[in-house]
Amino acid sequence: MGQNSFKLIQDINQGEGSETSGLEDQKNESFISKWSLHYSTTRLTLLYMIACSIVTTRLDYCSSLLYGTSVANMTKLQRGQNNLARIVTGAKRRDHITPVVRDLHWLPVANRIEYKVALTMQKVQHHEQPHYLSELVDVYQPLRTLLSSSPHLLTKTTWIKTKLGQRCFTHAAAVTWNSLPAELRVIKDERLFKSKLRTHLFSTYYGDKINSIYL
Repeated sequence: MGQNSFKLIQDINQGEGSETSGLEDQKNESFISKWSLHYSTTRLTLLYMIACSIVTTRLDYCSSLLYGTSVANMTKLQRGQNNLARIVTGAKRRDHITPVVRDLHWLPVANRIEYKVALTMQKVQHHEQPHYLSELVDVYQPLRTLLSSSPHLLTKTTWIKTKLGQRCFTHAAAVTWNSLPAELRVIKDERLFKSKLRTHLFSTYYGDKINSIYL
């Protein structure tokens, strides 16, 4: 900062006004605008980093185990993410939260759970890791191969009837994996799959396409 900047800050802090020319006023106003913009941007970036590194990691920790959880539990988790989005952006409580979460490029909690299940299944399908999970799923083998057949599908479980049973990995993986587009299921590279999967889930939920970013 120059001497004028330091003097301006000192005048603001001490409440001392001074007679300046119109040009000086414009310079001071320009400095205040740039400083305010820089402060706001830095604050938003800092809050975003804290939110992603501390809070969202808690939401994502073992989130695949929450597949099929009750609506009440899902509502509580989503409310936590919504409150976090308001803190980061400074949005008011009465503001509609969906556009706020969308502008942060955050997936809703339900989609984050789906993301984790699909990512785990991608590792099982193409890398057979972890091995103990690969034994729980069966790749669908049609009686005859057709040109219209969709590759890399899983056999759906028909013997699971209860809500609790539908939360097991065998059922969750088949439902989530089979719902993905065929062009996603054939991707073997994990990083590329993550990027494409996030974009797919985001565009499916919010109805528009953006460049995926890593949270």
